[in-house]
Amino acid sequence: MAYYPNKRYNGQKSVNETAMNHDLTPINKNDTILNAQNGADWQQAAHDWLTNFTSARTQRAYRAAWINFLRFIDKTPAAVTSSDVLAYRHHLEHTPSSHTGRPLVASTINQRLSALGSFFTFAIARGLLDKNPCKEVRQLAVNPYGKATWLDGEQQQDVQLLEVLDRDTIQGKRDYAILLIFLTTAVRVDAV
Repeated sequence: MAYYPNKRYNGQKSVNETAMNHDLTPINKNDTILNAQNGADWQQAAHDWLTNFTSARTQRAYRAAWINFLRFIDKTPAAVTSSDVLAYRHHLEHTPSSHTGRPLVASTINQRLSALGSFFTFAIARGLLDKNPCKEVRQLAVNPYGKATWLDGEQQQDVQLLEVLDRDTIQGKRDYAILLIFLTTAVRVDAV
């Protein structure tokens, strides 16, 4: 679904409306989620866990991860083992995404595992579990630089980049100064 904050588009719920449906009730009748068979304590824990997040995006992502996991294992949360979480991680690594047709990247898999671990930690605090089944499951290694590329110093790409800027304009002078800071200090974008 496209992102249309706080308004309806073609009769569909917006992302924010869907995310705020954080009581884990089904969006549609095919959702397998915490229902009456799991007990009121689990339902309340799931609701409170999601409500505890202030970001609607986090609520939506964690809710989706939890629903996806429950569909995959087809067990109650109290019966989940580390083997179930490992099997789920393997499933995420090797099953093509319905959106892209490719398996999920490591950071997305880790986010989903983090969501599960967060819920089970919350359930332990509520006295619903003794042990977090996600504790024994390692997250995947993620390249911290992602798809980052660098300039080739031998080909003087850094100099060529600076020469392209029109330093006769205010914007060109500004851009030149910013790029010069990046190139000479190697600071991160959020530091400038």
